[in-house]
Amino acid sequence: MIRIILCTSVFLLAFFNKNHAQYLHTSVEIQRVMEKSDQTYILDTLPRNPDMVAFPLLVEPGWYGFSTPEGITLEKPYHLTTKTQQKYHKKAKKYELKGKYIESIDLYKKSLIKTPTNSEIMHRIAAAYQSMNDTTTATYWYEKAVDTNPLDGIAYAKLGDIYSKLDSLKALKYFINAHLLNRNDTTILKKIQSTYQDKNQTFLHFDFAPVYEVSHKFGAIYVLANEAPWQAFASCKAVWQYEEKYKEKMSGLSNVDADIVQEKECLLSALLAYERMDSGKEKFPELYCLGKALQSGLTDEFLLYEIHARENPLLLLKLEGQAFERVKEYLVKCKVNTL
Repeated sequence: MIRIILCTSVFLLAFFNKNHAQYLHTSVEIQRVMEKSDQTYILDTLPRNPDMVAFPLLVEPGWYGFSTPEGITLEKPYHLTTKTQQKYHKKAKKYELKGKYIESIDLYKKSLIKTPTNSEIMHRIAAAYQSMNDTTTATYWYEKAVDTNPLDGIAYAKLGDIYSKLDSLKALKYFINAHLLNRNDTTILKKIQSTYQDKNQTFLHFDFAPVYEVSHKFGAIYVLANEAPWQAFASCKAVWQYEEKYKEKMSGLSNVDADIVQEKECLLSALLAYERMDSGKEKFPELYCLGKALQSGLTDEFLLYEIHARENPLLLLKLEGQAFERVKEYLVKCKVNTL
């Protein structure tokens, strides 16, 4: 019981600073709201697990970020517009097929003079040097690509591949950058997991997808879930959805967006139910990571990476400086375990 009380206290402090008057209710308090309600709540198990939702990959390269007063604006400038450049590239590819990499590199460099911020051309130069087993020069050109365009996830991934044979810490640094710039790309994720495994560590990966259903039918509100944490999570969601006065009261207590308050309160309910479990916690890596994020003051980063960026990976490309570094900190501090 002491452990749960401490967790609640830390959780509240981690989610709201002293300037926020918002109070998050625990799962027990949510239960009381349901019991006092004029509506009938029926808690039961799910007859089957709902279908999982698939999320898209960030497969299109070429994003550039531009600072504006409103934040980062994403654009995809189309560099390769001249016929001369297209001829250079076509001829360079033919040289590559013949193993004449010096000739292909010369043509790519001529093309780069016309569009010196085109990191895609830098990739091609780097790849040609790699084909010649000139790793040092290839590294230079991939690094030039990420210096020119910090959103170039492909170049980060290539640098990770190079350093995976030389320096695992540097490799992880580049792989993690590549991963955040392509949040749902499982290929990069597997490289991170493999690198950590070589260090006798495991990088936890999961889809944050609470399994539950909430519906109103036959004059009652049905809250269905098969596991205690998701039952608590679903109960909180039901109260926010069907108790209008509760939602109005909670929304008016803070200047924090009501959807964020709801999200955090429901996570609190799930986390406390998880803390009360005597066994089976290994089935909930997402709540384990949430607990670590709470202790590290990285709960907002948990929400961003595990929930919002999974649905919209472009959100991570819009992060500036310190915000991007904090998400990286979340990955390293909260998702890595020693085997």
